[in-house]
Amino acid sequence: MIKFFRKIRQNLLSEGKTGKYFKYAIGEIVLVVIGILIALQINNWNIKVKERNAERLNLIALKEEFKENKKELNNVIALNAQIITGTKKVIQTFKVSTLDTISERTIAINISGALAREINFVQSSGVLSEMLSSGELKLIQNIELKHHLAGFGSWIERNEQQENEVNQFRKDITTQILKSGSFKKIITELGSPDFNWETSLDSVNNKSLFNSIKLLNYLIVFKSASEMTTRQIYEPLSIEVDAILKLINSELKK
Repeated sequence: MIKFFRKIRQNLLSEGKTGKYFKYAIGEIVLVVIGILIALQINNWNIKVKERNAERLNLIALKEEFKENKKELNNVIALNAQIITGTKKVIQTFKVSTLDTISERTIAINISGALAREINFVQSSGVLSEMLSSGELKLIQNIELKHHLAGFGSWIERNEQQENEVNQFRKDITTQILKSGSFKKIITELGSPDFNWETSLDSVNNKSLFNSIKLLNYLIVFKSASEMTTRQIYEPLSIEVDAILKLINSELKK
């Protein structure tokens, strides 16, 4: 096309038709500009199509990731509820009426229920972390969803701090039992055959643990911190995950 216009201009110029020459020259420029604008428009359209496809793929991956987070969070909430229940039972052993009648087996079961496992919400974050590090979070068009995703890391940081504090209290209680009680008796009462043999220390009675004000204080603080973790961290975090999933589902339906 450009060669065609160039030939016309050369003919007009050779024929001395200067006015028509300039008209054709201007027309050629206009056509070139229009062609460039159309090409840019097509290129921009292609870029937007690619971005929307990438956004959808990211949303699908994020949905699966946050469904896993919700499942894991529910498991941790259930575990923490068991720990709180076990801790309450251990605390109740300090009652004189309870301590007089409670068996070593019941003490072992209650201590195991309170201390056997640590709370630890293991977040699935591969997709979100990759989006944040690569800058692909900008592909998310929904401003509210983008805000929730960008701030999710701060929720995890607060959760880790609280869990570390609770688990430290758990270690304090364990240390106190190690100093004054018999883990051999606890494990044996729970049915393990590994230590089912006599020692000169078998006379140690775990009921003596419940004369320690230090242990009682540790247990009370541990119970309170565990309850606070569910109330102020896990439950709000669960609501946040639900909000993110709702926004993702809404975007995927568009």
